[in-house]
Amino acid sequence: MAGRLRLAATGVQDEWLTGEPQFSYFLTNFKRHSKFAFDYVESQFDGDIDFDKTITCRVPGDKGDLVKNLTLKITLQDPTPEDSGSNDNIWCPSVITHLIEHADLLIGGQMVERLTGEYIYMHQQLYNTSDDVDQTIYFLTGHGNILSYASGTNYTYFLELPFYFYRNPSLAIPTCALTKQVVEVRIKTRPLSELTFRGSLVTDVASIPKFSMDTEFIYVSPDESNFMKSRPLDYLITQVQMSKFKMKASDTTKSVMLNFKHPVKELFFVSQSDVSFQNNYPNEYNTITNAELRFNNEVVFNQNTKFLAYEQSLKHHVNSPYSGTIEPGAPFSTDGVLDKFGPAKFGMYSFSLKPEVYYPTGQVNMSRISHKLLKITIDPKYVDSDSETRVYAVNYNVLRINSGLAGLKF
Repeated sequence: MAGRLRLAATGVQDEWLTGEPQFSYFLTNFKRHSKFAFDYVESQFDGDIDFDKTITCRVPGDKGDLVKNLTLKITLQDPTPEDSGSNDNIWCPSVITHLIEHADLLIGGQMVERLTGEYIYMHQQLYNTSDDVDQTIYFLTGHGNILSYASGTNYTYFLELPFYFYRNPSLAIPTCALTKQVVEVRIKTRPLSELTFRGSLVTDVASIPKFSMDTEFIYVSPDESNFMKSRPLDYLITQVQMSKFKMKASDTTKSVMLNFKHPVKELFFVSQSDVSFQNNYPNEYNTITNAELRFNNEVVFNQNTKFLAYEQSLKHHVNSPYSGTIEPGAPFSTDGVLDKFGPAKFGMYSFSLKPEVYYPTGQVNMSRISHKLLKITIDPKYVDSDSETRVYAVNYNVLRINSGLAGLKF
């Protein structure tokens, strides 16, 4: 009876909370969805499958109605010569994302989106929980660490390409509506010399026995397929831009003009010494101690490492830039390279409330800002080495599909 008494004890204040109710916590409603099914198709790349090559894979246009996801399947041979201690050849950490210099999504020959391997690494780190990174993605790609396996054997890696439709089924590419164009993925691989720890040896021998792509297709009903074919379709997509500049060993601060365009929702900052790059330490970054961005000489932000690397990731992502530390251990305890890795100190700044979602929640139109000045201060890992700083911008664009053709709006 006390419950009914509380229901009866209402006043004018309750009208703001429960007056003219629009739903009940104790009734459930759901919307019926259209029928669909999944299927996976493996396709081979055309070209010379090897290091330092450009290869292309054509997505089959007759195997499904929409493309939901693209996954690279890459088999690497254990590098030789095989020896003990510091003379053994092993793959560098995050070997698969580092193998990919860049991955391009092409529709009708037009490049819709380009992802660098480094951006894919950062995306994996931020868009997945620490458990997923350590217990799943590590075994799929060697993310953030050295993935060792038996000498003389091969290991197959799986790398999901986070193009704009990744984890966003409503943005899946409607290949059923692309009757006059084809979808392709173009991969540029790095040279073998940029992928291994060589110890005191100078000769690397390895191969890529297999390089293919799994396409996750969606099948829909004939009515839904005909609906997509019969009218213009507009998709709000994301693209990734990159600007890079060199910093001399004597310089710890540099100001540069950014040439980004289109509505940008998030920025990423990476600084890496030439020593780290030359020795194949892909996740070893200089610390960005401060970054200042000005639009038309008005300060947008002026923040330090904690804000850029941790406060921003805590607010906007499910994980942080911290990638763990590689601990020395058998059989590589004498290599002298495993203590080179620690936190991956890349920074970020979001103009969006929720940058991980596909729909817009905030952005700044950099096409309309003429003066975009970035001032970066770094703490170099190697004080006598030059460095390269790279800035990534994730922007929005519109992909329109009409009459069997696809094109970007801007």
